[in-house]
Amino acid sequence: MTKRLKTTQISLFLNSKSVKKFEDCLKDKIKYDEYPLNSKIGLNGKIFVQKSDPKLPSWQDELNQLSALKIKFSENVPNKAVVVVKLRNRFFSITYGYGRSMLNDLKIVRNFGLKVAANLIDKDKIRSMNITSIEDVIVSSQRQSSIYASQDIFDLDTRKNLLQSVSGAPSQESVATFLVGTDSLVASRKMSITDIKESIDYYFSSYKKDDYKNNGFSWLDNILEVREKNLKSDLDNQLYLEITTGNYPTIAPNTLLDCENIEGFFLTGTGKREKEFSIEIDSNAYFSTIGKNKSNSSFISSLKRNKLVTKYKDTDEERIVGSLYSSLIFEIDYNKEKYILCYGSWYKINKKFFNTIKTEIDNIVDTMLPIVLLASNGQSEGDFNKAFSASHPDYYILDKEMYHGDSYGRSSVEVADIVTKDKKLIHVKKGGSSSKLSHLFSQGVVSATILAQDIKMKKFINKKCGCKILNLSETNNELEIVFAILDKRVKGGVKNSDILPFFSMVNLFNAIQQLKSMGFKYSILKIPVV
Repeated sequence: MTKRLKTTQISLFLNSKSVKKFEDCLKDKIKYDEYPLNSKIGLNGKIFVQKSDPKLPSWQDELNQLSALKIKFSENVPNKAVVVVKLRNRFFSITYGYGRSMLNDLKIVRNFGLKVAANLIDKDKIRSMNITSIEDVIVSSQRQSSIYASQDIFDLDTRKNLLQSVSGAPSQESVATFLVGTDSLVASRKMSITDIKESIDYYFSSYKKDDYKNNGFSWLDNILEVREKNLKSDLDNQLYLEITTGNYPTIAPNTLLDCENIEGFFLTGTGKREKEFSIEIDSNAYFSTIGKNKSNSSFISSLKRNKLVTKYKDTDEERIVGSLYSSLIFEIDYNKEKYILCYGSWYKINKKFFNTIKTEIDNIVDTMLPIVLLASNGQSEGDFNKAFSASHPDYYILDKEMYHGDSYGRSSVEVADIVTKDKKLIHVKKGGSSSKLSHLFSQGVVSATILAQDIKMKKFINKKCGCKILNLSETNNELEIVFAILDKRVKGGVKNSDILPFFSMVNLFNAIQQLKSMGFKYSILKIPVV
């Protein structure tokens, strides 16, 4: 009678080519017991079990002050173990318990599990996707389906999303019953654990394939990870130059956290002896402190050595989220290419993808107005809008005039900053800041969406303008949404893409697609600042 195999789950990491011996996969200065690998496995390897000192919770004294009777606490020891094996001249780590914390982050191949999972998961059997949207604000979100589904229901924006993890089932159960791909591959498979060699060999072979391109994940190539050692070094040098000139990256946790349970964050490397945990991460203050009197190499090394630490309320436990380097978000131009540093990895924006976005943005027409007022350096948007509307009798100011309709949940929306007699709704923002520009494009789309649905907004516009600008029966294609950008770089021949950061272009691209679908005309108004 054939023995029935049970489902076994393994958490597998691929270690970098720089690893020469089993111990290289582990962090320095950790104490562990070492055990030989069973010869039945058919692999060279070692098992490492970390020695941990039992600890009492730090909040025991506080709780005893609240209690009328002495409370006794048990000392806890977190169990941590790593199995390191060698196959095809590469090292692999399998973690147990909290063994992930034993691994040397610099010796892990990023996105190993993600690529394997994208290659193997059936395109109609996805269960969850963790997405990071990279723009002026870094937004990480987990999207989970109650049943197996295709990508369509996950509402992805493949032009600015980075896939951090994906889970689902392969089409064949012999491959695995379930896969979760991030830096590690968590694979549930019917197998005997002593047959682990065959599984590692299969998943490593899958890693080297590009099946994901025909598996619904071709969009992953829009933003590609830089793997060339020399190029990464050059980009690190550029990062150093940017920071030393006051252009600071964003610091953000490189994984999804239980935010309701977090007391705060702490950044090591400032020289402060006492840890002050804050829910806000002040990137500017940090870099202005550590960036002084450091060479290029020592500065980058300190970023990789220093940590982003978080503290949890329920356990009072401090946990390292990752190195500071693995927590940075930054966008730079280098050798006529666009690169992004995201969570410890450099990514190159695919040139074809970039050019598609750039061409679409540069093809947005400039609006035609009888008078375009120049903005003054230091002039507020409100003051400019007043001056602009007063420059021609056919311009009407609606800046800060908020409309609230009956049929939608928003409390209010700004219709436009300026409305013209020839039915242009102009939204105005200063350039240079990606967050402001994202708000500008969002404001235009939200206003247009409500305008297309709510006839009362047209009445509101006419009332505020003091004359009949819009006919109530007017169709969307008779109206023009104008995005006006005030920028010092605006001069003769300047293109739209010359004054917009890449992810602002992506946001504008998305905005005009929505305006197109509703039938609105749209245009750009580039206003010089003098």
